[in-house]
Amino acid sequence: MKTFKIVLTGGPCAGKTTALKAIKNHLEEQNIKYITIPETATELILNKMLPNSNYTYEFQTMVLKRQYAKEKEAINYAQKMYEQEEKVVILCDRGIFDNIAYLHSEEEFQKMLKEQQLEEENLLSSYNLVLNLFSLATCNPSYYSFNNEARLENVEEAKEADKKTANAWANHPNIKLLSSSISLQEEQEQIIQMIDSHLSNKDYIYKLKVPMKENKFQRNQSTESIVHTLYFPHPNTSIKIFEKKHIFLMQIVYEKEFEKIIIEQRYINQGTFIQLLKKYPPLSTNIHSEKNFIENQTHYKIYYEDGKIFLDIQPNNLGKIILPNCCQSKQINLDSLYTNQEKLDNINSIKKLWRKN
Repeated sequence: MKTFKIVLTGGPCAGKTTALKAIKNHLEEQNIKYITIPETATELILNKMLPNSNYTYEFQTMVLKRQYAKEKEAINYAQKMYEQEEKVVILCDRGIFDNIAYLHSEEEFQKMLKEQQLEEENLLSSYNLVLNLFSLATCNPSYYSFNNEARLENVEEAKEADKKTANAWANHPNIKLLSSSISLQEEQEQIIQMIDSHLSNKDYIYKLKVPMKENKFQRNQSTESIVHTLYFPHPNTSIKIFEKKHIFLMQIVYEKEFEKIIIEQRYINQGTFIQLLKKYPPLSTNIHSEKNFIENQTHYKIYYEDGKIFLDIQPNNLGKIILPNCCQSKQINLDSLYTNQEKLDNINSIKKLWRKN
């Protein structure tokens, strides 16, 4: 039995409650077992345990402790009660990293983790998929509403919370960004399609890889890991394994000109890492520095590779590609990239080869 922990996050009035209902209905139709974890902060607020400016850290500590306990209990329950099932989905209405958006600084969050004896990398790797829904306060402020008793933010506060929430999860390797500029039905259909693709191992992440100006990358503000690059028997494709504090993230990566496609990715244990090193010839081992951030409803990753600085741009659900001013290449001829069918054919051929090996 495999558990998939999926978190729905986003700013106030982002449509998480409605999306959760649609997801649960869909999973029931597919006869897939699931466990839901309701939003912890809302539970506390509705029980009159309210946050205030003098009690923010203590309140968020309560949220973190309860959220961690609920997620741990859900995993244990799934393993005991659904051990005969092929897969079980754990649906989280917000997750542990949402705490960052409501604290005064990232340092406070790190302090909180240390007090609770929790490791950031272990927590991040426990989530299989992150779906970030942008708030109406960001996408369409005139439709922002206060129809939730636990919603305390005005429009400007909601915009700021939206930005902070998205960036709180920016380091997760499998984050999907969903703008609420489209209709609610379209958004729900996209969310369900993303979940179905993930559960059936058919998903991939498409990015543009753009060279950057050297002075825009500050190594002291980045996170570092060791990246092992292994040979893979397909043109322009390699296996990359990112190692950080005994956490291993494996990716099958296709790269050609401005295009980067992460064909498959998952966290692996040390035993699997050693097996891959024996099976696929190592090409290089380097220090990898990167900084992830979200703005313009777009995910960016700045990183240092082979002595050069690059920027990965991951389009949101609207398919928009926004190039920041810091890019050296201001124009990208999108016509030169794959058509959708060519791209899918290439992805499927690499997936088949990976499974065959």
